[in-house]
Amino acid sequence: MKLRSLIFVALLITVSGVTEEIKSQTLEEKVGQMILVGFRGTDIDENDRIVSDIREHNLGGVVLYSTDMQTDDENRNIESPDQVSQLTASLQEFADTPLFVAVDQEGGRVNRLDTGYGFETTDSHRQLGVEEDEDYTRQQAGRIAETLQEVGVNMNFAPVLDLYVNPANPVIGRLNRSFSSEPDVVAEQASIFIKEHRDRNVINAVKHFPGYGSYAGEDHRSIPDVTESWDDVELEPYQQLIDNNAVDIVMVSNVFNRELDEEYPASLSTKIINDLLREELQFDGVILAESPQMEEITEEYGFEEGVRRQFLAGADMLQFANNLVYNENVVEEVIQIGVDLVESGEIPESQIEESYNRIINLKESL
Repeated sequence: MKLRSLIFVALLITVSGVTEEIKSQTLEEKVGQMILVGFRGTDIDENDRIVSDIREHNLGGVVLYSTDMQTDDENRNIESPDQVSQLTASLQEFADTPLFVAVDQEGGRVNRLDTGYGFETTDSHRQLGVEEDEDYTRQQAGRIAETLQEVGVNMNFAPVLDLYVNPANPVIGRLNRSFSSEPDVVAEQASIFIKEHRDRNVINAVKHFPGYGSYAGEDHRSIPDVTESWDDVELEPYQQLIDNNAVDIVMVSNVFNRELDEEYPASLSTKIINDLLREELQFDGVILAESPQMEEITEEYGFEEGVRRQFLAGADMLQFANNLVYNENVVEEVIQIGVDLVESGEIPESQIEESYNRIINLKESL
């Protein structure tokens, strides 16, 4: 395990100075850094497609999953702690610029690295919020972060900043994924969670901006609609953490909120990504859009238009779970969409460079 950590540190050191060489990167390589993608396999070699994506397309990062939703394979990327360590080390060895290696590891029911694969169990956000004990939260979050660090995962899609507005919410409330209905408690618990990760060089992507806690699951749109139930108090945990420089990445969800944008869901919305998050809340870190492969987006807009809208809205990184839908060509296709938008003049190349800078700076911070 120590050897793997040393290898990883050595790879991260190679990032130093990359910012000075930005002008030497091609447009395609810069767009490649903006992509996080899921893949199949518990081990890899140079013949695997994910390796060619890393080598040829300057891929920004990967996302690990325990179960393959298409094949029902319960060992998509994860079998054991030692196997995950070997997998992440192998991935990094193929990368010129160190990869983000991401996973959902919230605690409670949302854990890709769970006890069935030999990992420790930890409490849910809801349990931590009810206890409201700083030392206990520190211990639980520290165990999560240490587990990730030990196996080479450097990005956690957590903590959840959604408020416990609707206990019957099928996505948040019922799964105990919210710390509290009180924004101050959510911000306090999340800040402890984040500090424990930062202390172990693990980056957090807080979610699900601009707020999913009130969702009732009763509307008739395929895209979740919180227009009637959302309140701007749900922005407060984000604002508090941003003001305290405690946020590296904000994940913007596919939720629809007519109060914020009458036309597009959050992950496709310039009004929400740029005007609200970037300008009003003054967030200058990495903005990660939720997967445009998800059914609610593809049914409403189609895959290509969903990707286009995320670029146009100002997302710095786009994630593709490649799970419910598997497309081995997704990295190449997304890069081409990004390049076409620049070449057609729909977005300036400076926008891609700004996103690339944010990503590289965050990798350097590790």
